[in-house]
Amino acid sequence: MKHLVIYDVPKEFNKVRTKIAQCCKNHGLERIEYSVFLGDMSPNEAETLAMELEDLTREISADIRIFPICQNCLKKSIIVRIGALSWDFQESIKGSVEFV
Repeated sequence: MKHLVIYDVPKEFNKVRTKIAQCCKNHGLERIEYSVFLGDMSPNEAETLAMELEDLTREISADIRIFPICQNCLKKSIIVRIGALSWDFQESIKGSVEFV
């Protein structure tokens, strides 16, 4: 199942933001915006990621959210424009979302 991870961390904690991004990448997620990642994870993997992110941000103010996205919802997604996404990632979502 696809999961969307979004986070908002104040500028003064830039090192933590970098660690959050690396943690998401380590779980096989692909960055689609500066603080937005998307990719396949099982519910158990998402829970593990959530615990790791909680550990990283325990001492700071941060907003981190992980949303599961089912295939049906993904098919209803509308992408207006894809700019910086890698070609491999664009290919992996073709047919799953509507390109406008």
